[in-house]
Amino acid sequence: MIREYLKEHILITDGAMGTYYDRKKSENGRIAEEANLLEPELITRIHEEYLEQGARLIRTNTFAANHAMALGRGVRDRREQDAYVKHVIRAAWKLAQKAAENRPEEIFVAADIGPAAENLFSEYETDPAAEYRFLADCFLECGAQIFNFETFSDIKYVAKTARYIKEKCPEAFVMVSFAANRNGYTTQGISISRLFAEAAQTPEIDSYGCNCLLGAAHMYKLIKAQNLAGDKFIQVLPNSGYQQIVRGQAGHADGVHYFADKMEQMAELGVNIIGGCCGTTPKHIRMLCEKLAGKAPELSIPEFSDLIRKDSAFGYRSAEKVRIGVADDEAFCFFYADNLSLLEQMGAELVHFSPIHDTELPGDLDGLLLCGGYSGLDGKTLENN
Repeated sequence: MIREYLKEHILITDGAMGTYYDRKKSENGRIAEEANLLEPELITRIHEEYLEQGARLIRTNTFAANHAMALGRGVRDRREQDAYVKHVIRAAWKLAQKAAENRPEEIFVAADIGPAAENLFSEYETDPAAEYRFLADCFLECGAQIFNFETFSDIKYVAKTARYIKEKCPEAFVMVSFAANRNGYTTQGISISRLFAEAAQTPEIDSYGCNCLLGAAHMYKLIKAQNLAGDKFIQVLPNSGYQQIVRGQAGHADGVHYFADKMEQMAELGVNIIGGCCGTTPKHIRMLCEKLAGKAPELSIPEFSDLIRKDSAFGYRSAEKVRIGVADDEAFCFFYADNLSLLEQMGAELVHFSPIHDTELPGDLDGLLLCGGYSGLDGKTLENN
């Protein structure tokens, strides 16, 4: 169902749960995930607030629901930890479902999974992969079919867990968001460009993008610099702004109108799934829905001039009804498969050749696209080959 919706609509998600909960109950020192058990009415109401303002996808209140959370609550026995985490997840799922069932329109509920504290696992004779499989199983038992992995700095365990989920539930829709700084690198030192490329080549991942760390303006710049071509959906959920300390209390900048303006620009890049992370509230989602009302998703096909700049091609004229020479490098060309397919869909005729094995350049070319290992060759060298 979510795939069909995304073909015709930009999907608006909810905003932050944790920081919004803190605004409401900052004095109790409790993390939001505990409130699934101790304050269920409040968590249901937060879900409802986002839905009332126009969100069509809500995430379960489970970002930090894992064995590290159980350990932090003083649960030491492994079996008791398992039971505690399952209890929290089941409660969170029921609360989100309850909020969704009260709406007349179709609402999507995503099982939300945050990064686990991987440094704890050796002590408890398990590993990150096992932790994520356990969390996935908890949600699968609840009936979840949409999974949202957010604020990740690497794709390794996400890709493994996505495969595990699809083996058990082939119709599942798997979303992943990476968190990067304004220079485009995660805390693991991995570039967003690399993570996007790997996500695009992982069949079990249905959508990918960024969330957290950045405000809307810097995330817009980061997303704009990426190659979004391909058959995956793109998602962005920035913070409302950067964290500030006011009178000893941590908070985020709250420029609702500015946030919505930047997110409107984000949609024009071809982003399919848009929402908010830390500091965002139902006000942000309402303004976002007003800005994007009636807008269909942009086709995330880059101008051929963008491909020329990134792939050292030359002789550009138009992306339609042109004859393009493609210098194939078997070691790298699979990275370009999506782009080549899109160019064919746009009406281009692709002529594949090898600069090493073919003694002459194909004739009547309007443009040339160099893949991978040949990107260092200039046009004159190829013409003389």
